[in-house]
Amino acid sequence: MAFNKKMGLPGQPADITLFHYALDGLLLDQLTVPVDETARPDDVVSVLAHRLLSS
Repeated sequence: MAFNKKMGLPGQPADITLFHYALDGLLLDQLTVPVDETARPDDVVSVLAHRLLSS
């Protein structure tokens, strides 16, 4: 939370927490058997961040 606030990044604490949990799931997915083998992690994170943090 402090990093996001310091850097002026968007999002409320609940949004940032949800984003963190979502990334943990993405990491686990990439380390095991991916749900979508064609998905690029960079694209997934970009879409996720946009949906969670856009106003």
